[in-house]
Order: sequence, then structure tokens, then C-alpha cells
Amino acid sequence: MAVDRIYTANDGETHAIRLDAARATAGGFTAGGTATSDIKAKVSKSNREHGLRPRMVSLRKNDGTDEEPNYSYTRLPVATEAAFNGAGFARNATITIDGDTWTVVGKIQEDY
Repeated sequence: MAVDRIYTANDGETHAIRLDAARATAGGFTAGGTATSDIKAKVSKSNREHGLRPRMVSLRKNDGTDEEPNYSYTRLPVATEAAFNGAGFARNATITIDGDTWTVVGKIQEDY
């Protein structure tokens, strides 16, 4: 189920963002708060859309074996710049979402 959370942009302004509960928890989002901006942060924003694409980490997990890997990939928004730059979201850090363990393989900067 999707929940509304607050995303803090690099400039300190806060924006509403809608995520499923497991991803919100893994990305460091806390409940509550009020956005200071009318612009929503949108994970799937295309380059032609107006708005804010939040900072994210690229994640990978192996659904196969070591001999025959079958990788799945996803992206996870991160609530604050401080968390994004911290050890919890560093390259090769592990993150658990809905019981699945993912590894950080890259970082994507915020984009207006």
C-alpha cells in the first residue's frame, strides 16, 4: 500500500512523495510532516515532465545461483542528502526491502 511521505531536497525544501510502505522505510522516510513546496517528487519522472526526480540508489539482487546468476534491479529514493551520503547507502551496502536483500550498485543524483 502506498503512503505519503516528505522528501527533503538538496536545497532544504520539502516535497511530498508517494511510496509503498516497505520502500519508504528502507529509504529512511518517516511519517508526518508538511511539504513546503507544491512540486511533488516523482520516482518515475521522465525528462519531459515538470517536477523533481528524487535522489536514489540503484539496487541489485541475485535471484539465481553464484554459478548462474539471475540479477534483478530496482531504484530506491533516499529521504535526505545526509542519509544518501552516509554509510547505509554507500556502494556495496546492503538494504532489505520486504525481506529481500539488495546491494547498492550506484547512485542517482536529484534532478529538477
